[in-house]
Amino acid sequence: MDTEQKLKTLTDLYRECEYDVLLELLVSCDGSVEKVKSILGSPVQEGGKYELGSVKHGVRSRYFPMKNTVRVTGAKTSNTTEIGNLKARETNTKNHTTSGTVSSVQAYFQKATPKPTTLHKRPNPTSISSIIQSRTKREVDYLEEIREPPRKALKPLSTGKTITLYSKEQVEEILPNIRIFSNFLPQDLSEQVVDLLQSQRMLFRAKEFYIAGRLCTSSQNSLVYTDNDDIDYDPVYSTKNFKSVKVAPAIRRSQAYVNEKVNKVLKEIYADDENAPDYMIKENWTSNFCVANYYPNNKSHLDMHTDKLTNIGPLPTIASLTFGATRLFRLKRSNPSTSTIYQIPIHNNTLLIMLPSTQELYKHGIPTLSDSLIKKDKVLGTARFNLTFRMAYPELQKQHVLCDKCKRRMILRRLYKGEDIGYYIWMCMSSFKGHSCNGFKYANFSRRDGVLRLSTMHKNEATRWLDEYERKDINAST
Repeated sequence: MDTEQKLKTLTDLYRECEYDVLLELLVSCDGSVEKVKSILGSPVQEGGKYELGSVKHGVRSRYFPMKNTVRVTGAKTSNTTEIGNLKARETNTKNHTTSGTVSSVQAYFQKATPKPTTLHKRPNPTSISSIIQSRTKREVDYLEEIREPPRKALKPLSTGKTITLYSKEQVEEILPNIRIFSNFLPQDLSEQVVDLLQSQRMLFRAKEFYIAGRLCTSSQNSLVYTDNDDIDYDPVYSTKNFKSVKVAPAIRRSQAYVNEKVNKVLKEIYADDENAPDYMIKENWTSNFCVANYYPNNKSHLDMHTDKLTNIGPLPTIASLTFGATRLFRLKRSNPSTSTIYQIPIHNNTLLIMLPSTQELYKHGIPTLSDSLIKKDKVLGTARFNLTFRMAYPELQKQHVLCDKCKRRMILRRLYKGEDIGYYIWMCMSSFKGHSCNGFKYANFSRRDGVLRLSTMHKNEATRWLDEYERKDINAST
């Protein structure tokens, strides 16, 4: 049964639910009609009553209101997943038939009430949240009592599970490094960008690189927009087949919107932050190149990775603007390997900003999805375009760090584990080009207000950045 057939089945059963609501639930339930039915319960009966699926309840604890909920996939029964001080508990029940999946909607309804709750027939909800918001006053009051205040930072989870974040509030509370804005561009400009990208899709090329001496190509195709010939997006991918093109008017207009939003967000967060390193760009952020990625279909993907810092420098900001099919964007802490994977459905014309430290702390990617997990776009179908607006680090445009051994360009990275965690280092790019060289230097950004040395062979002169939890772990081990 394909997606359209599944949706027809659900719309026939739940006629009071809008198409988009059922589609969102179907996506959140991995394309399973039965899981959606277990969440929504029995269809509307005569008399206008709507009965939720029966879920037996375990020990009373703090549960997420929909605004602050997550969907935990791959969880075993009787398992507890915690986020900060918030807790969602799954109990093994007769009616729980979702193969160990705890949905945010089910977790919401698991309270210390032994009987199923009854909802009155409601007018045309526009989102899953509207289903939840139609709860009785008693339930809403109960949830207001247990709601936790937002937290600036949450300790990284190490569950090995996948958590789906659906709302802007969920994303920005659970992932303080991320800001997300839907329907970002005016509709006419959004349509112009889509038309441009479709007309230029033949210019997109797969990236080529070497891993363990073998030539590899990326699943997605890419293209770089810039008016500055001095900007070398990434020396690893700079080949005769991968060249930049001039910025088109529609991209330039989009760039202006992005610059304005990014600077507003940076000002809100860092204007009064005296602890922000002086080498971090926290004002006057201006995108001067854009890396566009093209995913022709649902099989096109982007493996989990961190962006190399070679041209964008330490603690960069990257603004990602998406058009086309809805795909899941995934993030996970680079360390430990069992870190929780967070995934966010990214819809057409959505801006996602990865704030400073995202590249240092997280890996991100776009997984391959089956047809039942994709919301097709009216214009692009299953295709997806993604524009990542970046600012080249000024000092790194002026000078390049070369390997002392082979004289090739070096790549900037941050060590994310081990005793040297947090140090920025330069690695020879030769291995990415099919050559062998173990050239290495530490990075030094400590004198941005003067003349940057950029590199050093002495560890005590190297630049090191740690987040609060890495710092605590280091202090605890010494």
